[in-house]
Amino acid sequence: MGRLSRYAQDRILLLRSEQAKVGEIVQKLSEEGISTTRQTVSRFLRVSSDGTKTRLNTAGEKQSGKRSKLKQEQLDFINKEIEKDDKLNARDLQEMLQEQFSVEVSIASIKRARKQLGWVRTGPRNVKVQAGPCQDHATIVACLTHITEQQQLIGQKLDRLENRFVLLQQFPNAYQLFPSTTSISHPSNIPNSSAIPNHSDHSNPSCIPNTTTTLSVPNHPPCGNDIAPLMPPLPSSSEPTMLSLTDETAVVPDSFSILANIYNLTTNDLYALSRKSSSIGNFSVKLVNIMFRADELLGRNCNGKLGKLPLDSSRLSVIKEAVYHIYSVPDISRTDIWKKCVIAIDESIRRPKSKTPSKKRPVYVQLPSMTDLHLIAEPTGTPLNN
Repeated sequence: MGRLSRYAQDRILLLRSEQAKVGEIVQKLSEEGISTTRQTVSRFLRVSSDGTKTRLNTAGEKQSGKRSKLKQEQLDFINKEIEKDDKLNARDLQEMLQEQFSVEVSIASIKRARKQLGWVRTGPRNVKVQAGPCQDHATIVACLTHITEQQQLIGQKLDRLENRFVLLQQFPNAYQLFPSTTSISHPSNIPNSSAIPNHSDHSNPSCIPNTTTTLSVPNHPPCGNDIAPLMPPLPSSSEPTMLSLTDETAVVPDSFSILANIYNLTTNDLYALSRKSSSIGNFSVKLVNIMFRADELLGRNCNGKLGKLPLDSSRLSVIKEAVYHIYSVPDISRTDIWKKCVIAIDESIRRPKSKTPSKKRPVYVQLPSMTDLHLIAEPTGTPLNN
């Protein structure tokens, strides 16, 4: 049998449906420029009647493909489970089908069944869309919607952080971290030596101070020469003294204020340092390098673990409070923020960056050989003499 084109097959079937004979079909095809024989047309009609699939006789039939391994009951079960929890993935559905129906189905089959039911996987969730030709378009729309929602959430967080930063810049007194320059030059909270009462001043026996509680002073100040003029004279251990409970006596400044005055750290300096820092840990490392000398960092870390000595707790408290005031966010706890700082500080102490420039490897330039000199010679009007 001669090979018939698809157009010729459709024409033969159409003319046969109009009760045309084989000779008439061959004549009309020859008029259209299609050369064929009676034997070819009759044989094609006999084969097509036995069930040959053509575009005309299979237009209304459903295309038969690979038989599905999942029954309608199992498909309904998948649909109900996804409606209950839209974050179920194909592997979870596979385990649930095996427990419920004892059926072993591949993940690819479950994905095809999920798509057939109209569920589209977009990120961590399954989105219900209308099954049909528009499913791919619906998938794109669902993905774009999810991305837009995430961008809006990120934008809101950035706006909150920016608003907090602007407020801290506009109203530094509301979030005062370190004392101002006026309080540094003229400290008002540091008492004189005469302000601290002594036992001889108590003429009234009812005002005798309690000797059981004494003033606690840290044993490791950072710099003795700098901190001496700021600290009041300490009470003697042999004669314990006590701050009076009256309003005439002032309060001894804490280590935070003392260290802030020593290192001249203001709020503007901290904001300038935070802008130069790439992260919270980098900011804390820069503060450590300001407040500690290089020899004070050898063999130490923040917590004093792993057989090392701890860093000065008073200066670490200053760094911690500075980090909290600059990088304080309501969504993140202070413990998590300080953990990042501790990791960065310990890493910087363990692997210090050398400030001495490293020796660069010499660069050797290969000069042209004597035979290649004519390639780089300047062209002249006269040829070179050999």
